[in-house]
Amino acid sequence: MTMACEAEDIISASPGSIQALPHFFQKRIAKDYETRVFVHEGEAHAFRVESQVIPQTKVDWRYGSTFLPFEPCEAPEAIKKACQVFLRRFSLFYGSFDFIVDPDGEWWFLECNQDGQWIWLDNACDHEITRTFAAAIARRLQPEHAV
Repeated sequence: MTMACEAEDIISASPGSIQALPHFFQKRIAKDYETRVFVHEGEAHAFRVESQVIPQTKVDWRYGSTFLPFEPCEAPEAIKKACQVFLRRFSLFYGSFDFIVDPDGEWWFLECNQDGQWIWLDNACDHEITRTFAAAIARRLQPEHAV
């Protein structure tokens, strides 16, 4: 889970406390909302997450994953293409990409979960993810894809 911290906290921390566990530190980015983009074999399904509506989810929407609405939205073409390139370069079949969208509308990449969950999003798009995911798996089972 993501937590906010101040530079002074990092500077004053003992080396042992920082080295005890893996950490990722990044600049705080102002959020308008967040997105989860599920991508596989040319398909992209984006969902807007209104993470800024309640205090508990302002830093990390996962604190409200059971009650925040996830609404289908359109990701910019450049984002969809970048996600496809990412998957190809890392030889991944699919990925769940998380982004912050700032108040100016700029998309900021956070991470790609190579086995990221998506089933709870399927209801919001009339099960389109399941259908396209199943079709992609079926294509891979065809003889021309056999290893």
